[in-house]
Amino acid sequence: MRRLLLLCLLASAVHAQSYDALVVSQGAFGAQNSAVVQISGGSAPAPSTIATGRIYTQGAEVIGQRLYLTAGDSFSGTSRIDVLDPLTGEPVGQATDGLLNPRYLVEVVSNKAYVTNQDYSGGASFVAPFDLATNTVGAPIEVDGTPEGIAVVDGRVVVALGAFGGKDSLAVLDPATDTLVGYVDIECAARFVVGTYAPAWAICTDTDEAVAVDPATLEVVQRVAFDEDLGDPFFAGQDAAAVQLTVAVRTSGAGESTGVLISTASGVVLMGQSGAVLRTIPVADAATRPITALAMAPGGGLLYVGQPDAANPFSAPGTVAVYDVEGTLLGTFGAGVFPSYVALNPSLGTAAEPVADARGLALALAGPHPVRQRTTLALTLDRAADVRVDLLDVLGRPVAVLAAGPRAAGPHRLGVEAGGLAAGLYLVRAVADGRAVTLPLTVAR
Repeated sequence: MRRLLLLCLLASAVHAQSYDALVVSQGAFGAQNSAVVQISGGSAPAPSTIATGRIYTQGAEVIGQRLYLTAGDSFSGTSRIDVLDPLTGEPVGQATDGLLNPRYLVEVVSNKAYVTNQDYSGGASFVAPFDLATNTVGAPIEVDGTPEGIAVVDGRVVVALGAFGGKDSLAVLDPATDTLVGYVDIECAARFVVGTYAPAWAICTDTDEAVAVDPATLEVVQRVAFDEDLGDPFFAGQDAAAVQLTVAVRTSGAGESTGVLISTASGVVLMGQSGAVLRTIPVADAATRPITALAMAPGGGLLYVGQPDAANPFSAPGTVAVYDVEGTLLGTFGAGVFPSYVALNPSLGTAAEPVADARGLALALAGPHPVRQRTTLALTLDRAADVRVDLLDVLGRPVAVLAAGPRAAGPHRLGVEAGGLAAGLYLVRAVADGRAVTLPLTVAR
């Protein structure tokens, strides 16, 4: 099992951390054998286990200086969110009340997350607000179907409802009021959804396609069909919703401002936000060992591919392989039982390499990085245009306007004053004549 995720939703603060990624292995139902493995060392991973013996763990998220694990085991009747120090694995908090088989968690506004919850007894499933400051759960927001993957897109929260025989639709929520805005019928069962800026992309394994949805209009705006099977031989012959347990999707910054990683029967496909396939990375044994955990560092860094044991996926340890952006295998190391999620260090991929739109809009750093007080950006236009450049936080909320108005063709320098900003990961987004590029920016203290 795995999770879609946006590159921007990995953290809201950065501090000195030694790990590159945290690989979560869910373990088996009814067993105390989930694990979190810490990877460091870039192209020469040196894994170490920081948490073991936990109940069945579904999702994970690094927010600020904390690792949040959603854990629910219907065999034991336990539902909780564990809060850990991502460096040491030491517990620093926990929530148990107001949860029911919690699945995935994502920060929706400052100090507040949403958690999807599933009722397997025939009752109503729901999305629960979660206070990150107090580790308390708020009043549930009931939704149809089976809520699973969740993403924040243009300020609205989009939830996939197609897991385990759920609905062929997405729910759209308003995090400002904790209310259901409405549903989008996507005509296929999606377990995961990703996005930062519209559209949101839902991945359907029953129809082997990606479906783009505008959360503002509640409409389907695009469908992309894949020739390859997005399913999983572990679940061959079962219904389409069960097959969706094996889809792995995560956002990346390679080639476009955002992108989507999709696991297939032969490897990994990187699809741009426009729906164009940007790159394919073969994984030799993906047909016999499905990809069950997947992540890439923002900016197109290292690719992490988790796979379970072929013969005993839910009882024997799996592996995680590390690839570079060209698809070269850098190393393979042991993980726990059924690797299910990879949480990246928020500081990864923030060297802010130049990004460019294929139609002649480019953005790069021309000053110090990470930024402590101030830095300079280089904006390049192939033609005169009205330009807007915004500094955004990791949830896509405006922090400052860096440029707005007409600009001539050619290079331009833009200053960024960061003295009053909190340490963490930010985004610089430039838009000109319908073209857009997004550059990650780290503020350090």
